Amino acid sequence: MTQRTFLNWKLRFRNYSLYVTIIAERCANLNRSGEGGLKQYLARKFADTYRPYRIFTILALFFLIGIFLASFLDFDFTRIWPVLILVYLCLLFSSFINFLLKNFFLTLISFSFITFFLGVNTYSYFSFRSNVVLPFNSNVDITGRIVARPQIDATKQKLIVEYYLSDQDKNARVLVSAPRFPLYKYDDVIQVSGVVAEPPIFSDFNYHDYLKRYLVFGLINRPKNIIYVGHDNNLGGRFLGALYDFSGRFETALNNVLSEPQASLSAGILLGVKRNIHENLMNALNITGLTHIIALSGYNVTILVEILVVVFAARLGRRRIFIYGSALVLFFILMTGASPSVVRAGIFSFLILFGRLLGRQADQTNLMLLAAVLMVIANPYILRYDSGFQLSFLAFAGLIYISPQIKKIFEKRNLKKLPDGIKMPLVETLGAQLAVFPLIWYQFGRLSLIAPLSNILVLPLIPLSMLLIFITGVGAMLNFQLGLICSFILWPVLEYIIKIVELLAKVPWASIAK
Repeated sequence: MTQRTFLNWKLRFRNYSLYVTIIAERCANLNRSGEGGLKQYLARKFADTYRPYRIFTILALFFLIGIFLASFLDFDFTRIWPVLILVYLCLLFSSFINFLLKNFFLTLISFSFITFFLGVNTYSYFSFRSNVVLPFNSNVDITGRIVARPQIDATKQKLIVEYYLSDQDKNARVLVSAPRFPLYKYDDVIQVSGVVAEPPIFSDFNYHDYLKRYLVFGLINRPKNIIYVGHDNNLGGRFLGALYDFSGRFETALNNVLSEPQASLSAGILLGVKRNIHENLMNALNITGLTHIIALSGYNVTILVEILVVVFAARLGRRRIFIYGSALVLFFILMTGASPSVVRAGIFSFLILFGRLLGRQADQTNLMLLAAVLMVIANPYILRYDSGFQLSFLAFAGLIYISPQIKKIFEKRNLKKLPDGIKMPLVETLGAQLAVFPLIWYQFGRLSLIAPLSNILVLPLIPLSMLLIFITGVGAMLNFQLGLICSFILWPVLEYIIKIVELLAKVPWASIAK
């Protein structure tokens, strides 16, 4: 491309940007003057649609829609790659011609279809690379590495083991249900023999789809033999292993200085560990819509960071909030072992902080979509099969779009005199709750009618409880007496949360089920 051609393209794009800016300014003037009608309304919509940031919004949405729709199609699109290349070339040629003719609407439509098919191909290629054919109902003898933190309960431990399939030239993952002892760690190499079973599909729960997000396609429920081979000492494994060990020792320290149910609740709030929580308390949390405070799905982290930003923004300023908040998010990720769900929650929380730093609504939307696109590219299965990702995304969307509208309603109802420490948690909680409740109703079959009240009474105390839990756990790791003293301060906060949950769970019609 010659320098003259480059300058012509640069001038063309500059004229396009100036054209859109002039339309936007004229629409703003019409809106302020109160003039207009259908023509002016369409002009405003046109100007808003063709702003550069809106173009990215549309393209990102088409990409995500392509991935989502492809998850319902049982077809490998990589088999028809010559046809796809031809389609891409036709769409690119159409975009180029329409751009030369200054038909920006058709140009945008062409690029939208390009990103849509890119989404379809991304899912298809990932599915082709990750899907494996396992010998179901057959005995196998495999040697593989534990690639996720073991999930330990009272009687067993679940291990995700990845091993190499030479006949398919792929890595496969199976979920092994091992005895409670001996304990295995992340990055351990083990030899397992047993029968591989296909994940079942129940009437109310699809276990196959649930495991799909972890790239697990088989089960070994009753292994005949498990032999410890060694430990893979790669740098990343050592780092994550150290985080998991610290998290385990931290949980043990909490159990040493707190009694039940406070000990299990504190581990659930800070670490997301739910295995020791009593069934009655778990059911009460479900009824009151407070399960998210013990699930590191990103929903609670997103709301908490938003509340901290809103409450302290006026005192600290945007830059300090961004620095302190980012450090807090990073520390929380490391503290909880950097599991995938926590990392996703941290990304969305970081975007809240970055969006507040920029201070523009449209930037927050695009940052949210950019994060979603990057995470979905890494694992397209999470868009449809990972409820944690969906809750994080919807909660973030609720904070961006719904919470400001609720805040306006509060101001019109003369509620703006409420202290920010009460008003903002209420506004942010209601916004996130309204955004996620359709998904909760669909996924879990229960809708908590008392959730707004329970969240108002409990959620403002969660940041304080997390801080006190951390201080108590670290103190107990250093010295038992020090941890015991800290637990005396923590205990009333946890007791308040438990009593509120148990009291509200007894209210008639607190929740309705399908």
